Amino acid sequence: MSTTYYLGIDGGGTKCKARLEDFDKAIDSIKQATAYIDHLCQQIATYNPQRLSFIGGLSDKLIPWLSEDMVNRISPALHKPEVGAILIARQLHFEQLQTAAVQ
Repeated sequence: MSTTYYLGIDGGGTKCKARLEDFDKAIDSIKQATAYIDHLCQQIATYNPQRLSFIGGLSDKLIPWLSEDMVNRISPALHKPEVGAILIARQLHFEQLQTAAVQ
């Protein structure tokens, strides 16, 4: 009789479960996902950002699986995600106004 494991992810209001027949497959899935995220973070780090923060319901679950280098680079978010979205929208709007003024 085989044992069934569930890789459960609860990100905010979304619930996702992946049925895995083997615990090793579940761990491999987590390792693959976090290796990809770690790689993306390494790419971002080449731009020397002032801060690197994770936001969202899964961030605290993912961080321990990242490389030690990335864990040391990550800082707690200063604001909620929607504040960042507003700041980016304002910046893009300002850049569009500047481009329109030049033309």
